[in-house]
Amino acid sequence: MLDKLFRFTRPLGETLVELGFITTSDLRKALRYQKRLKRKNKHVPIGKMLVKRKFITLDQLRIAYAHHYQFHYLTEVPINEVNSHYLDPHFCIANKLIPLDVSDKMIHVASSNPFNFRPLAEIGVQSKKMIRISMVPGKAITRCLQQLYPEHAMGVEKWKGTPSYTSERQHHIGGIHERENIYEAPPLKTLEELLLSSQEIALTEHLVTWLLLKAVKAGASDIHFEPAEGRLRIRHRIDGVLYDFNERHIVDEQAAAVISRLKVMAKMTLDERQKPQDGRLLLVMKDEPQFRYDFRVASSPTIN
Repeated sequence: MLDKLFRFTRPLGETLVELGFITTSDLRKALRYQKRLKRKNKHVPIGKMLVKRKFITLDQLRIAYAHHYQFHYLTEVPINEVNSHYLDPHFCIANKLIPLDVSDKMIHVASSNPFNFRPLAEIGVQSKKMIRISMVPGKAITRCLQQLYPEHAMGVEKWKGTPSYTSERQHHIGGIHERENIYEAPPLKTLEELLLSSQEIALTEHLVTWLLLKAVKAGASDIHFEPAEGRLRIRHRIDGVLYDFNERHIVDEQAAAVISRLKVMAKMTLDERQKPQDGRLLLVMKDEPQFRYDFRVASSPTIN
C-alpha cells in the first residue's frame, strides 16, 4: 500500500518558482520554448528542458520532484543495520532501494527512483504495511548498498539495471514474486527503417516497440491507447498534461493489431474484453543494455 504518495495539483514549474530555483520570468521563457518545440511534435518535459538550458541543476530538479510529489529528500542515507536487512539484499540492489525504518504499520524506504512503482507495491502487498518513501540521489544509494552488502558489492557495480534472467523464468527475491516479460529493442532509427521494410506481422511488433520508445523519448509518464471509431488515438502524459501523438496514424485493422500485440507482450489474456487486466513488460535496448524501460500495462473495457 502506497501512502497516498503521488498526488499533485499544480505544474512542476510552479514548484520550482516556489522553491526559488527559478523566477517567474524564467518559467515563462521555458514554457514559450516548450510550445515552440510542441509545434514541431517534440514534447520535452519542463524539468528536463530547464536543466538542459542551465536554468537549474540536476540536484535542484531532484529536490523539486521530491517537494512536488511530497517525498522526503535526503542527500545521504541514514543506515540502520537491523532495518536495512529487512529485505533481501538482491532485491534491494536490483531496485536501488534501502529500508530505513520498519514499524508495525509502516516501512520507510530510501529509493533513487520512487517512480518505479512495482517493487514498492510488492513490498506493501507482501508486508501488509504502508510505504513511506524518501528520495535519495543514485550515487548515495549505490555507496550505501556497497557498505551494507559488501559480499554483493561487485553486483552493485555490474547491475546497472540489466536483468540477469529471461522472460521464461520466474525470479523470487526476498519472498516477493516478480516475473518480467523482457524484449530487446533496437534503436529508434533502426525501428523506423524496419517499419518501412517489414512484413505485416513483424510490422506490428516493430510498430509497438517504436510507439513505446517514442513515448520514453518524449518524457511521458503514461501512454494512453484509446480505441476510437476506425482508428487508435494515442496520447502521452507529460508533466501531468495529456498530449496527442500524431507522428503516425493507426487505423482499422492495424489499430486492433497494436492492442493485441501490447496484450501479448504484457502476458494478458488476449480474448478477455469484458474485465480490466493488468500486465507488465520490460524493454531492454539491444545496443545499450544498461538502458531498460519497465512498463506497467493496464486495460479496461470501453464502449465505442
